Order: sequence, then structure tokens, then C-alpha cells
Amino acid sequence: MMRKSETLLALLGFAVLVTLFFLPRLLNPPGLFFGALQEQYYLLGQYAYDHQILRALAAGYFPLWNPDNALGHPFLGDMLSAILFPLKLLIYLVPTPAMREFFLLLRIFLAAFFTYAFARRHLSKPPAILAAIAFAFTAYFQFFINENYLNAETLIPLLLILADRLHERGRILDLGLLGLAVFAVFTNGHPEAAFYVTLFIVLYYVVAPAFCRCPLKNSLRLAAALLIGLCLASPMLLPFLEYWARGFHFHLPGAGFYHYDLREAAALVSPWFFPPPAPGAAYYRPVEWHWELGAQGLPPYAGTIVPWLIPAVAGITLLLALSRFIPIRKSVRATGLFPVDNRVLFFTAFALFFLAVMFGLPGFRLIGFVPLFNFSGNFKHPMPEVAFALAYLAGAGLDRILSRLDSRRARTGLAAIAIILLLAELQAAGRWLKPFDPGYLKNLQHTAAIRRLQAEAEPFRAYVADRLLPPNLNLYFRFADLRVMDGINDRRLVEAINAINGHDRTQAGNYWYQEVGYLQPRPEALGSPVLDTWNLKYVLAASAGHTAQVIPPEFIAVSREPFAGGELVLWQRPRAYPRAWLEKAFGAPPGEEVKISADSAEKVHLRIPIPGPVPSIVVLADLYYPGWEAEVNGQPVRIERVHGLLRAVPVPAQPSKVVFRYRPASFALGLWLALTSFCSLFFVCLFRQWQISSNHSGRG
Repeated sequence: MMRKSETLLALLGFAVLVTLFFLPRLLNPPGLFFGALQEQYYLLGQYAYDHQILRALAAGYFPLWNPDNALGHPFLGDMLSAILFPLKLLIYLVPTPAMREFFLLLRIFLAAFFTYAFARRHLSKPPAILAAIAFAFTAYFQFFINENYLNAETLIPLLLILADRLHERGRILDLGLLGLAVFAVFTNGHPEAAFYVTLFIVLYYVVAPAFCRCPLKNSLRLAAALLIGLCLASPMLLPFLEYWARGFHFHLPGAGFYHYDLREAAALVSPWFFPPPAPGAAYYRPVEWHWELGAQGLPPYAGTIVPWLIPAVAGITLLLALSRFIPIRKSVRATGLFPVDNRVLFFTAFALFFLAVMFGLPGFRLIGFVPLFNFSGNFKHPMPEVAFALAYLAGAGLDRILSRLDSRRARTGLAAIAIILLLAELQAAGRWLKPFDPGYLKNLQHTAAIRRLQAEAEPFRAYVADRLLPPNLNLYFRFADLRVMDGINDRRLVEAINAINGHDRTQAGNYWYQEVGYLQPRPEALGSPVLDTWNLKYVLAASAGHTAQVIPPEFIAVSREPFAGGELVLWQRPRAYPRAWLEKAFGAPPGEEVKISADSAEKVHLRIPIPGPVPSIVVLADLYYPGWEAEVNGQPVRIERVHGLLRAVPVPAQPSKVVFRYRPASFALGLWLALTSFCSLFFVCLFRQWQISSNHSGRG
């Protein structure tokens, strides 16, 4: 238990240390948030969605539906938005670049402080400081600092502290706090991060020392905390699960077999054993996958090597962790038992097991057949938990070494040397990848083509060449893009785009991974008549790019301007259907165009006046999806699915008004569960506090 003075000193010290550690990247463009290292999901899945969230909230709406990517998709079903993650409130209140940088540093600070607090429950001060540094500045956090995985992963030590408190005291307050932390994990914005963090905490709880004294009671406590967290997160989880049930995950079965190359294991000490990639490169060497996703059986080792290096944890961390591991082996030989801290055993076993998985060692690769693990990025997402386990073991190893020194000066000097060397190693590891600003936004910000798209009065969809502007960033510019970057996509939409592209699902998975990284029609397929019905009106590309070379001759160039040594060209597709039109019967050829008026924030309330005078079908070129309701002249009507995946309703032979509203039952149920759980927890805590106060008063 830390004293108040130690707590305050730790808060101040780690705040200063985190700032100084990242100061070089903060002071040099493009900074922390906008500097791409290994991935760009921070732009596509956070920055882009944040703009849509802020516009919706400013207009008085809670964003439930994204109408501006693909054919529309459930906004909460897309966990990448992380809209319910508690710390994102900082971004919504102060949406500035400086606040985004502060948000990133805050997460690292929380990782450092809570690791120190957890380690201090079992270790002396210098080893606890070393453990905090080893975890908070691990290369994984440096390489992915601007990704939403860290929303959950930096909370690992806090969850462990709360799990210990629940073991030791078992109070309602402890149960509620762990439930709130679980809520934050499940709303982090990435399901694999939530899965691995939860797995780590549950396994830790099971082997913690207090568990064996009363396993049933402790199991029920843990289950209750998890249930509270799940219920609080259900406004996001239920739409996500609904979307997952109706969609395809871009990780095909078999993705769980991918792993790092064991020949490059030295990168765990330092990436500088290998030449760094070019700034902005997705991989540090060419992709050489030889196994098709979705294939049967155990793939060959060489065919599933990921062309990344495993993020470094530093040589000092590994050496000190090993020094703590050696006594375990000796004690086993001597007694056949484990007369050591269960935590040390757990962290050792977890780190060894998942390092074997991440390197694809024989036997451990079979995890790729296990449900949930079979389509997870098992080479990547266990890394924060492994890094924490090794950081704690390193602290425990240093604690053991220091305990054998009689001189205080020797203990202080050795601890200082270890900490300084660790900081130097991790600082060097973080410099292996150079931050790179992709420049998507500033390159297109003031172009005539973008201004034309923004000024278009009627609803439309565009297609932008991916090297110009990846999907989802269209949300920044406020126009609709047929392409989408999301972990899950509607099954019918995926099948339709695969058919347009001439791909089966395996080919589509490889097209996603090895060529583009998004769900989109191939540039060669942009003349498909199916895309006419999807309201695809414009194509934007650079004249020197591949897309421009395969544009069908009937497309009309409506805008040309100098761009990057060539031209930026905006083409119009002449046969594109409007967003809404009338048909004489379901699936018939289109007839008269009808106008749409919509709520400006998120288009979850669409109004379509129909002139009549004959019975007809009004078709809306938006995704057919549960939760959408329709009214014709104030009366509810059933929405029909037409043209494979679009919405339609019949209208009578009279002037009519059609209204579409998005009211998902999954969100309503989730909101009810969250409010009920929160209120119940709040009143139970109040009641328990009243009981405690009454007992104290009675004794007085």
C-alpha cells in the first residue's frame, strides 16, 4: 500500500518522465497522433469517425448510423469508433490536435503509474519503477501509440489492481470498480484488444493466491464484475454482435495461424538487428505469404510468416525476467513444489506460452483451430500482456538481486544503472520506425474536385483512388464514399462486391490483405451496372495512377486540375441512379427520380415526398438492415429488400410522404441494460455505505 506522499511523487514523476520520453516526437512534425508508423487505423477508424461523432452531437443526435461509407452501416456496430470509451470525452470536449497528443500521453501515463502501483504491492520502489518503465515504454506501445488498441491495453495494470482488491476485500465498491474498468475495456474500439485483455485478467484472477481459499465465492465475484462491465457496454456490444452475426469479419478463418519469424526473434531485444523499413511502409520487407486464407489444415510455417518484427521489450527486461525465472527451476528440482509467488508463475507461464504462439512454434500453432483464436491476430494482440508479464518479472528479478546486496549505495547504483539502460534501450527501439505523415488530408484539402463534391446538392456516392484518400477519411470532407474500412462488413454487401470484382471469398481476403486493405470494387470494375443502382456518381483519381488508366471511356471528366506532377481528375458516371427512385414493381427498371430530405447530422430520419398518381415502389439506394422502420402517410409499412441489398416500400396511387427512421432494437436493449445496471450498482453501493455508517453509529 503506497503512502499519499509516494502516490503524489509517483504521479508527478511519471507525468514528467512520459512527457520527456516522447518529447522528440512531440516537437518534430508530424507529432505523435498524425505520425504513421506501422498502421493507419488511427486516421481511418478514429480521426475520421470523430468528425462524424462531433457533427452528430453538435446537431443534437447520438450517432447510430453511418450513411456515408459503403451503402451505410451501423455506427455502433463498428467498434472502431470507440464512441463510448470514457477517456474519449476529452476529445469530444476539446477536439484539437493538442488534446489528441495529450490523450495519447495520458494513456501511457496511466500504464506507467498503475504498473508502478501494482508492482509496489509486491516489490520495492526501484524494481517497481523499472517494471513501470518496461511496460509503459515497450516498443509495442511506441509503434502503435496512436491506435485505439491502447485504450484497453494500457489499463491492464489497473485491472490487475482491482482484481487483487476484489480478492482481498470482496466489497461491493471493488466489484463495481472492476465492472467499470471492464466497461472501458469493452468499449476500447477494438474487439481483439478487449478479448486478450479480458483473457489475461480472468486467468490472473484464477491463479491469484486468494482464489484457492474460496474458489466458488471468488468465481461469483469475478462473474459479477464481468457481467456489470458487459451490461454497461451493451449499447455498443449488442449492435456489434448484431452486425457480426450479419456480416463477414475481414479476418478469415485461418488468420489465427499467422506468426512472426523465429529467425528474427532477436528483435525482441532490439529491432536494430535488422534494417529499418522506409517511412510509411506497411511492412518492413515484402509480403511472402504462400498460404491462402480459408484453406484447410495446418499451413506450412513459411507460408504464414508476418512481414513485421516482433516489438522489442529490451534486453535488460529479458535478462532481469530470466533472473527471476531461474530460482523457480531450482525450487522445483529441490522440492517438486512451487514455493514462490503464484503471480510469478502465472506471468512466466503466460509469457512463455504466448511467445511460442506468436512465433508459431510446433504444437502452439494449433491455437489457430480454436474458436475466437482462429481468426484473431495471435501474432500481435497478446504482445501487451506478454510485455506486462515480462516487465513484472524483470522488476521481481531486480528486487531479488537487490535483496542480496548489503550496501544501500550498491543497491541504489545498480537500480539506477538498470533503469537508465532500460530507458536508453527502449528509446532506441522506438526510433527504429520513422514517423510518416501520409498527407492525405492536406493534399486534397483545397482542390476544386473536393469543393465540387462538397457543394453537390443531391445525394451521391463517390469512389476515390485509395492512394489519394483511404476510405472513411471522406467523413472529414463530408461526402459519401462507396468504399469502407471496417473490421466487419454486411454479408450481402461483401458478396455483392466480391461478385463485381470476380472474387470468391478467399480471393477477396487476399485482395484485402495484400493489395488494398479495404472493402471496395476493383478499379477495373467501376463500369459495373450494379454500381449504377448504388448511386455511385463520381470517381476521383490522379491521372498517373492505376485507377485513371482503367476508367471506362463513357465516364465524363467534369474536373481537371494540376496535382502532384500530373492531374487530379473527377469523372462522372453517366448511368448512375439517383439515391431514391420509383419503380412500377419490385425489381423493375428505374423510373422517376424522387427527392430526399434528411436530418443533416447522420441521415437516420429520411423524408421522401412521392407525387403519385399511380401505385409504385420507392427504392432507396441504402443498405437493407435491421432497425430501419418506414412509414407511408403516417402508417407503418414493411421495408422490402430489392436489388439484393437495397431498401424499398410500396406507396399508393396518391401523393404520399415516405419516412425512414433508424431505431435499432439492439441499441435500445443495450441502453436499457446499461442504465439498469448502473442505477442498480449505484444504489447497492449507497445502501452498503449506509449499512456501514449505521453499524459504526450503533457501536458508538
